[in-house]
Amino acid sequence: MLISSEQSASSNQPRATSDEQPATSNPHPAILYDGQCGLCINSIKWVRRLDWRRKFVLRDVNQRDAIARDYPGLDPTAALEEMHLILPNGRRLAGFLAFREIAKNLPAGWLIWPLLFIPGVPFVGARVYRLIARHRRRTEAMQCIVDD
Repeated sequence: MLISSEQSASSNQPRATSDEQPATSNPHPAILYDGQCGLCINSIKWVRRLDWRRKFVLRDVNQRDAIARDYPGLDPTAALEEMHLILPNGRRLAGFLAFREIAKNLPAGWLIWPLLFIPGVPFVGARVYRLIARHRRRTEAMQCIVDD
């Protein structure tokens, strides 16, 4: 099941969709990111620095054959639009919800993690995440920048 930061029109609850993903055999959550995006790469560099316990597997979604093999049913377009987190039980989170789960699993993330549950923060956080993701674009040098 993919849990996206996309909100349903009638509520502030995350929208869930079925993607028939079996549980992975990896005991660590996998962060799927766009390795051709400068913004994404810089974000992953921060995750590496803060992941002292090496809890995450980092995967570039542009390695399409390996990603398709390891995560059947994953929509490659959606994976390029939002960061995805694949949990060991096969559950998938995207966007803000993935960010929130990553923060929970990083030692330094515990400083902000409780704040991400304050009423209204998930609603605003999801929209801010989508706004940034939607307005980034690739230059010819394959670097992501945020549009003006």
